[in-house]
Amino acid sequence: MKEVIYNIHGLVSISATGNREMISSLDSHIGMFRTDSASNNTDIVILPFSDFSGNRNGEALDDWVFSENFAIRESRNLAFNLLGEKVILYADRLELPINLLIEMALLKVGCTFVHSAGIQRKNSGILFPAPPGVGKTTTVALLVRNENLLLGDDLCILGPGKIWSYPQSLSVYPYHRDVLPKLKFKHQIRLSIITAKNSLVPKGSGFFSRAFRLAMSLAIPNCLSIDPTEVFGRHAMIDSAPLSAVIFLQRRKSALSLNLTLPDENAIEGSAKILWHEWHANFHEVLLLDALMYGPHWLESLISQTESIISQAITNVPIRKIEIPADWKAADLADHDSNFLGSIDSALEGK
Repeated sequence: MKEVIYNIHGLVSISATGNREMISSLDSHIGMFRTDSASNNTDIVILPFSDFSGNRNGEALDDWVFSENFAIRESRNLAFNLLGEKVILYADRLELPINLLIEMALLKVGCTFVHSAGIQRKNSGILFPAPPGVGKTTTVALLVRNENLLLGDDLCILGPGKIWSYPQSLSVYPYHRDVLPKLKFKHQIRLSIITAKNSLVPKGSGFFSRAFRLAMSLAIPNCLSIDPTEVFGRHAMIDSAPLSAVIFLQRRKSALSLNLTLPDENAIEGSAKILWHEWHANFHEVLLLDALMYGPHWLESLISQTESIISQAITNVPIRKIEIPADWKAADLADHDSNFLGSIDSALEGK
């Protein structure tokens, strides 16, 4: 067993003791925050399941037992408590998303993740909230190549008046080659293989076509996961920036060109819900907690709390929306980068 410590910008401290698989999984997600300095206050504690000595008698459902704020699943060597002063996880594998545990800790200090790209431009921190697939990675690539600094491609941390970085691996698709800096040769080769696979996969809905697509997706992924420092260089990264503007990214079928407008009234609420959708694969566990232990409105309160923190943090900054034509590819947006940068500067100025 090995003990490691992670410190996320002084906001969340994590102490983890586990086997090689557990520590490797944690490092793959938050290795950039690993430190040798112990914290006076640990917010998340991760321990081997063999250390769990809690009461195993309680309300049972399938192979779950709920007792004294702990959800216990012995078939998976899993027990966790999300409600206490510290978030506690007993497990031999990373059965729950580490980002979900971090979000629980962030909410306790008045901060939250946001499903957003983040950039520092002209000493101003800008958030670009958007659902998956709208163009956050393309936006980041265009801005970084125009001498702006990266806070995050998919997730950032937001608190009162400030954005903190949370860099994760970029999901790079073949079309990103039009906007990303020069990729390493090995990445270019792998993207070419993905492109070739996509051209060979049949488009039909028959059994053979669906089976072939499934087999190909298992053999060859649809995108590459690449550390942002490999793409942009460490010099292009920054730890934090003052929050100066929020620019929602949206695709519009009717838009003929880039369009800077005011956001919809429900944009903030939608942004909070999209964040929680990030952990949809574990909503079975979360909904069981809501129904049998922490509820009846625990999950609703978490989403409401997330929304409230976002709303308060962005109260005094310009909030705009950039509409991108739905049929534009990454290359199309790159061809209009001067207009795109102009729209961002207009949003910064509150125009």
